[in-house]
Amino acid sequence: MTSYMQWGFSILIPILLIPYMLHHLGKEQYGLWVLFSSVISYFSLSNFGFTTSLLRELSKNSTRFRENQYISTTFIFFVFILLVLSVVFCMFYFGIEYFFIINIQLLHIAKISFLLIFLTFLLNFLTNIFSTILFAKGYLHIKNYITILQSLCVAFFTYIVLYLGYSLIAIAFVHFIVASVFLVIYFVITKKYTGFEISKHYFDKSILKNMAFPSFHYFLISVAVVIVFNTDNIIISSFVGVAAVAYYAIANKLVNMVQTVLFKVVDILVPDITKLYEEKKYRKILSLHNRLQVYMIVFALIGYLLLYIWGFDVLKLWVGQKFELEKSIFTLFLLFAFFHAAVHVSGMFMSAMGIHKPNAYMAMAEALLNLLLSLLFVHFWGLYGVALGTFISGMLTTFWFTPYWFYRHMKGIV
Repeated sequence: MTSYMQWGFSILIPILLIPYMLHHLGKEQYGLWVLFSSVISYFSLSNFGFTTSLLRELSKNSTRFRENQYISTTFIFFVFILLVLSVVFCMFYFGIEYFFIINIQLLHIAKISFLLIFLTFLLNFLTNIFSTILFAKGYLHIKNYITILQSLCVAFFTYIVLYLGYSLIAIAFVHFIVASVFLVIYFVITKKYTGFEISKHYFDKSILKNMAFPSFHYFLISVAVVIVFNTDNIIISSFVGVAAVAYYAIANKLVNMVQTVLFKVVDILVPDITKLYEEKKYRKILSLHNRLQVYMIVFALIGYLLLYIWGFDVLKLWVGQKFELEKSIFTLFLLFAFFHAAVHVSGMFMSAMGIHKPNAYMAMAEALLNLLLSLLFVHFWGLYGVALGTFISGMLTTFWFTPYWFYRHMKGIV
């Protein structure tokens, strides 16, 4: 129930907040917000898939000592990564005006906001460890309650600062303060319910090495996801302009809201699928997969068909009659989302079972092809070319390979 509450708020809050932000910030400042969020998503790749590996390991029946080893090793590794990322960020930060087309009058606002967004990322990076522990140990409902409360706090204070007439800097500051507070809340509550300990004495190089191999392939998948779903905004900012990102991103957001609803139902089953695979209950896994696959295809078809019919009306009602975007671009969003939903179940099962290595390489092939085609097509067809590059790359790679590899593997063990 809490999972449905959580995704309900994750949909409701953007519905209410995005048009309000667009109205008060304008296209350029809102475009900066989308751009910086996309850039920061690349920094999130630096977890190298360790949180996914940590989730799988903690979902198994292990001793408290062994669990503390995995948690401490992951935490200490993350602290080291954050120090490295801070140096990389500084190198990128001081040359930001050379990477993107930004109005010179907004450069000061852009730089301060970007710094605050990065600091927020650092806090959330560590928070992910504690939320993963709660999820793995069966406290998903507590994790969801905290997530809901955090989302409401961000939304409320964002509304207040915009109402008072403040700029993008104030919104970034709100996210930073809320992230600081909830890092402490996550730590205290996770400690209370799981009794975990973090200490340098639990750090184990052999565990770090053992986690690195499966984590590397989770990392490849994460890289692919970020490139496919976030690079569009960066390419548009670099070749078309920050203002063009706003409506492109908002239309994509509407499609992603439907995707969030569809994916939430199956993603909460990851720990259960891991346990079934460890217990060698392969027929039960295959049966569950097939049922979820049918559910996903049917409801994705219904959801995206409704968006195709009424999506533009919804967008104009949502953000105003000034909304401008070619319907052909929106249609490509819907086609990509449908095929992505159709293969999501197989991909999620493969990750939970730890057999995702081949799919990781294919996902990287999709990401690189997407990047190449989008960079090429943007010169010929602008925004449509960027969306077309994303769709074609998916059709040529993961959209057919993911279900094929899952059923090939299951055929060999059932």
